[in-house]
Amino acid sequence: GYSGTPPDNCSPDPCQATSNSTDDGSDGNFYCINGGDVGGTTGSCTCTCQSGFLGPSCNFDTFISLSGNNTGQCAVNGTCFSSLEYEENEECTFTVSERGMLDVISFNTYDGSDVLTVGEEQYFSGNGPQNVTVTAGEKINWSSNGLLTATGFEICVGDPCVASSSPLDDGSDGNFYCVNGGIIGGRGSSCTCTSCNTGFGGPNCASCPTGYSGTPPDNCSPDPCQATSNSTDDGSDGNFYCINGGDVGGTTGSCTCTCQSGFLGPSCNFDTFISLSGNNTGQCAVNGTCFSSLEYEENEECTFTVSERGMLDVISFNTYDGSDVLTVGEEQYFSGNGPQNVTVTAGEKINWSSNGLLTATGFEICVGDPCVASSSPLDDGSDGNFYCVNGGIIGGRGSSCTCTSCNTGFGGPNCASCPTGYSGTPP
Repeated sequence: GYSGTPPDNCSPDPCQATSNSTDDGSDGNFYCINGGDVGGTTGSCTCTCQSGFLGPSCNFDTFISLSGNNTGQCAVNGTCFSSLEYEENEECTFTVSERGMLDVISFNTYDGSDVLTVGEEQYFSGNGPQNVTVTAGEKINWSSNGLLTATGFEICVGDPCVASSSPLDDGSDGNFYCVNGGIIGGRGSSCTCTSCNTGFGGPNCASCPTGYSGTPPDNCSPDPCQATSNSTDDGSDGNFYCINGGDVGGTTGSCTCTCQSGFLGPSCNFDTFISLSGNNTGQCAVNGTCFSSLEYEENEECTFTVSERGMLDVISFNTYDGSDVLTVGEEQYFSGNGPQNVTVTAGEKINWSSNGLLTATGFEICVGDPCVASSSPLDDGSDGNFYCVNGGIIGGRGSSCTCTSCNTGFGGPNCASCPTGYSGTPP
């Protein structure tokens, strides 16, 4: 593996690729297969892999491979391996293709009976192999003995990523471009850069935040909102859950979804103001913006789902003791204590159950913010603002508004005309 005049003038020769797995390059022969391009000189050989292969000798086609007689819940996902909610008598071997450090996401096995073995060490109970280094080709063994089980484990492989100020560092070698206060995270080639300084965003904290365009940090403008079918998209990044033909509007952080006829809710994801479901709905009922279970039965189980934000207005409430309960959020209501003026959010579920011992007269509750009096004849109450003048007292909630107790000489639904049964110009 060396050429020249011994003993002081011997130079290392270029490495030669072989298919012998024991050739480590110490004599210039280096195990390098699957079309890998051998490089370096004796004692410092390398093998650069073609696409689809990895490992120091290009001898793997996955980062972690799984084998075993009874793999059960054992699984591999990219650079991570796991056996979550594992079964009895599992026997799994995870073989890693490249050197790396173990990062324990979760670890909980039963006592010393269900064991993960890394090198010569065994890990069990809550003691996982955090920050243990494994070498390329190393085998990690897992076995559960069939007595009791636990929640299992999930572990990822790879050295911690390192922040770089070079835009060329894409994380493929663990160095990842991360600037402007970004906090580097991840391992191996799966790097992240999060928690950017204010005004910065993107995968490297080098651009405007997602959903904004311009020059960071002071000249980023919100982009127009984009409709998605993902119910978790709240518009904070410009993507907003808007379905059933809804017309998305607004800009990042202030998105709207205008519904077609027949749909409602902030994302047009409901076709009724309140929906009813349950295993035994009994006397449970929905009427417009109100829900009820009057003269309820034994063993009712009902869920009322509201489509829009609003405040609860208790029309009547009488349930038996603490056995028959209406649950709103984290609070339970029973006996004569109803959820008056409690605010519910769009999509919130209100649960009712009666336990089958004794019953009572039940409840009726309406949803909607209190109507607001307006002096504009155009306000018809559809948005909660209702034309109510001449001493009229505003009432109702949501879009069901009233205007009563008009000043003398006035009447009509808005206290703006002559009283019912009279004609002319008031008062």
